[in-house]
Amino acid sequence: MSVKKAGADAGDTAEMKEETAGMKEADLVTRLGAMMKNMPNLHDLEFEIGFNLHSNTFFRKLIPAELLGEDKGVRIDSDSFYKGLVFLDYFCTVVQDSYKARDNLITISKKLRELERDLGVDKELSYLTLESVAGEAALCAIEKGEAFYTEPKALDAIRKRYKAVNGDVDFASPAARKPDPYFKAIGMMAYDVVSPGRRKHLEHVNGRADLGALVLIDCMIGQVKDKKAADDVKAAVEKHDYLTASLLALQGAARSITKEDVYKRIEDDFNKRLDQK
Repeated sequence: MSVKKAGADAGDTAEMKEETAGMKEADLVTRLGAMMKNMPNLHDLEFEIGFNLHSNTFFRKLIPAELLGEDKGVRIDSDSFYKGLVFLDYFCTVVQDSYKARDNLITISKKLRELERDLGVDKELSYLTLESVAGEAALCAIEKGEAFYTEPKALDAIRKRYKAVNGDVDFASPAARKPDPYFKAIGMMAYDVVSPGRRKHLEHVNGRADLGALVLIDCMIGQVKDKKAADDVKAAVEKHDYLTASLLALQGAARSITKEDVYKRIEDDFNKRLDQK
């Protein structure tokens, strides 16, 4: 598994101080736990080194096999590991219907690892930050072109994938209402991948795609330079239209960055961590 140590989410910095409104944290965590318990397993993979039972349950409920393992897993920094995987799942399976972003990120990590070896160091600097992961995804979005996210036929395909991936949990069912301490812990892991400023919206998350959309918004909104575009994203979130909000955030980020920006960021982060360790 491509992580040096399991850690918490990074979140976006713009809204870190916003208070959670609506349901209290404990109720949101319990709700997410019920959702996770009633979601189908995506696979039966199990990772023993570096991961506990809770981590493996999180993977089975939220992360497809295509993003796990030494050969397919992206090397993501410990501070953003779970959040980065949820982001990539949503971006690859719902938005793009392609794992090209995963493949590109794996290639980048391999090149950074080779650079480490050339420098004669072994400091695990090939693990990517959440910002770098999101930046590479934005480049994939640029390559696809805006029509991929705005043309009616393409949007219809994205909506169908969103609905299929989400698999809305029926919270009115007895199974969903029954408290479960184990899955409450899994719910806490899901709660942690959303930044504090958007956790109030977890009250309206009913499945895997809803959660992934909120995480993508977290990762992209800080890169949207146009104020109106950012306001449109926030307005869609307030309406609980997480799919639309996520696509607006992705479009806004794609209009705001360049390939040079992303790779300069990765290079600067590598050099900064090299100096620090």
